[in-house]
Amino acid sequence: MTNENQLVPNSKKERDSKLELLKVIAIVLILFSHLLPYYNVSSPAYIDLGVASSNPSVWVLQYFRIFGQMGNCIFIICSAYFMCKSKMKFRKVIKLLLVVFFYAYLSLLLFGIFNKDVLNKANILESLFPIYHDSFWFITCYLLMYTFSPILNLTISKMDKRTHFIFVLLLIIVYSVIPSFFNHILNFNGLLGFIILYFVGSFMRLYEPKIFKNNKFNIITIVVSNVVIFSTTILINVLAVNLDNDFLKGQSLFWCGFAKLPVILFALSMFSLFNNMKSFSNKFINVVSSCALGIYLISENVLLKTYITPKYFILIHENFNYNLVPLFCILLVIPSFFVLLLIEFTRKNTIEKLTNKLIDNLSEPTMVIFNKFIDKSMNVICKDEEDNN
Repeated sequence: MTNENQLVPNSKKERDSKLELLKVIAIVLILFSHLLPYYNVSSPAYIDLGVASSNPSVWVLQYFRIFGQMGNCIFIICSAYFMCKSKMKFRKVIKLLLVVFFYAYLSLLLFGIFNKDVLNKANILESLFPIYHDSFWFITCYLLMYTFSPILNLTISKMDKRTHFIFVLLLIIVYSVIPSFFNHILNFNGLLGFIILYFVGSFMRLYEPKIFKNNKFNIITIVVSNVVIFSTTILINVLAVNLDNDFLKGQSLFWCGFAKLPVILFALSMFSLFNNMKSFSNKFINVVSSCALGIYLISENVLLKTYITPKYFILIHENFNYNLVPLFCILLVIPSFFVLLLIEFTRKNTIEKLTNKLIDNLSEPTMVIFNKFIDKSMNVICKDEEDNN
């Protein structure tokens, strides 16, 4: 088993790349979801993927849209796998926040210089306060999960294998199985989904379920989960259009959720398939994987996906057969991945190297102040309790 800093056997310098390669695949899946003609309603090339259609091209785009949730699920499980055996570092929180604000402010600056006509109060505020406005919901939930990880790890350490298994089973039944069959989910939100997968990922790390050690099972599960997702998506569209059923017309993205059962099974089987691989190290894969966060942030940027990506699809809409739009989505993802990789690689080797020094200087005194605040708060609260008694 590997942890976040584990080295390849017989190597003191290089990191194991098998799960890093999986993260690269996950970010490509997420790009398929982000780079769709789905984010600007006023664009003539806009396609409402949330409404049923008789067009097979739309079915494929709906399938691409679900790719994003598959990638998200893989990332969360990988993160939980590592976090459950590591300590939270305040430095990492600050570092992550700086990346979020860097790309939010950079995009706002560039649009202000070159395309200020599209700026309005809403997208300016969203860019200025991306965490508050939940511009990057995944990053917000990830930060909260990481912050809560010491408490989650303490909880897990108090569980035996049976208790942990029962808890995971109940969470999966309530928040994955039931919603997958009855289209009703009980008080669910993104953070809860992350925490559910945290317990799933930690169980994978601590107890290595035998069933997922079987690569034949993993491959079959990957194939079957995708067949189920795509075939039922087609079925929902066909039934909705032919029956003219308003309820079914709004269910075309039924599987578009990272807690849906086929999505979780796909992610778990992909994770296990790669984790079962023989350890190896590849510097290029490790570098690309380290850039995954930046690639996500750029592709999910509210200004980029609302005003830049639609221009590409308008060009396709006006000059080509728009029924071929899934093909043009694929053609967009491949070069976009390498362009965004280059941007993030440049940032990491310039801006991040400068900010790392600042973070190193600020993180320790900040934690000292934080701990003093906690100690004083506890003393006040405990004192008040004693006085009341």
